[in-house]
Amino acid sequence: METSSVIFNSIDVDNNIDNKKPKKRNIWLRVILWPFLYLVLIVSILVSVILLFHSTYFTPIFVSGFSMYPTLNSHSKPTSGQADGSIVDFGIIDESDYAINRMRRFSVITTYYSEDYDSQGHLKDNATYKIKRVISQGDEYICINKREKRIEIYEYLEDEVDTKGDLICSFNGDEIPYKINYDFDKMPAETLEIAVPEGEMFVMGDNWVNSSDCFSKKETIKDSYIIGVLVAIEGTATLTKGGTTIKDRHYGTFRFFI
Repeated sequence: METSSVIFNSIDVDNNIDNKKPKKRNIWLRVILWPFLYLVLIVSILVSVILLFHSTYFTPIFVSGFSMYPTLNSHSKPTSGQADGSIVDFGIIDESDYAINRMRRFSVITTYYSEDYDSQGHLKDNATYKIKRVISQGDEYICINKREKRIEIYEYLEDEVDTKGDLICSFNGDEIPYKINYDFDKMPAETLEIAVPEGEMFVMGDNWVNSSDCFSKKETIKDSYIIGVLVAIEGTATLTKGGTTIKDRHYGTFRFFI
């Protein structure tokens, strides 16, 4: 009886060991399927957050015109104009106070001009965004020579007879960060010296041959006119009739400007 009991117990132990062996299906679920499902879940959450952030925090824009050529809208020559069906760049701007307060020299921004406001300071119904590059953020004196493509920035001595103080910086137009270099044959032989008081800005388009900006208007703009800072160009689209909307967006390689 004792021997039988020993044999029975031994068989029972072996059966327990066999029952505890992991099945291949469980290994596949634990090692491959569940990590994959977790990864899909994480990616889905990240994409949802990015899309929500993109749609609520940033403002979509498209660039109509050639004042920033060839940095923007380099897909066709400025001489061809922009009619219905033209290919234009589109992207996003950051209109938050944080972004505007952190903008610096050479940032690409969207802004209004003084002509976009009526005599009482209200924005006109037909006012449109202008996209330009910051050359001065105020309290500076600017000397620009378009033929030499040279810009010199000096201290602005507002309360003194000679308003031009020490040189702050000097740069060639082709040395501007984020800018696609270009060289026009007929660069206008224009020069300008202008004071930029505190609380005002001086902006220009990268297309120095043909841009309606502070240089061409011989005036500065107020800080309060600034709308937002260009974050990125996301791709190209087709300009629709009237040039007020776009269609057929094609997302390409993002170009960041921050």
